[in-house]
Amino acid sequence: MTVELIDSYSETNQDQVDFLTQVHPSAVAEYSGVAHSFKPIKTCRLSSVKFYLRKTLNPVGNMVARLYKHQGVYGTSSKPTDTVLAESTPVTMASLNAGPTFALTEFTFPAGQKYRMIIGEPYCVACVNKDASTLNGTNRPDLGLDSSAGTHSGNECEYLSSAWATYATEDVCFYLYADESEYPKTDDLQFKNLAAAATRLSAA
Repeated sequence: MTVELIDSYSETNQDQVDFLTQVHPSAVAEYSGVAHSFKPIKTCRLSSVKFYLRKTLNPVGNMVARLYKHQGVYGTSSKPTDTVLAESTPVTMASLNAGPTFALTEFTFPAGQKYRMIIGEPYCVACVNKDASTLNGTNRPDLGLDSSAGTHSGNECEYLSSAWATYATEDVCFYLYADESEYPKTDDLQFKNLAAAATRLSAA
């Protein structure tokens, strides 16, 4: 298996912090997830993503990375749809680097979640709080981003008040990795079956 970097925005650009104080999806005006849009430089299968994270005090819960379908104008008003294409293995909030220092934290997509991305098509990759027993304004994960002069072709968006809010000039610090080899077609079949089941449920 050959894993390679598909897209990134360096943590050296970080000048802003998003406080993730709610379990996703948040119905209040506090963040439960942060996403960024991108376009793969080749057709490949999603392997992992790194976000620039830390914890403040002692949050207890799990975070995941998710790949979403894209909507909006790429790089200006990109945001995820409601369709989750893939979800990573959880990372515990307790395992995050203790503040004030951030660290790149990797989220790995397991077998069956290595979604096949198409070259040039837009997607959104997100970091969200999946569940928690201790999570509030003082016990929380923090995510690093660039809010001053982002240069990535995509854009950042943040989930609060039951919706994704988009920010055309802000960029998340992230590193996205993919496997350029072809996984067994059973993965494609699984995704196809899940999509068909979702369509049947919507029509019911």
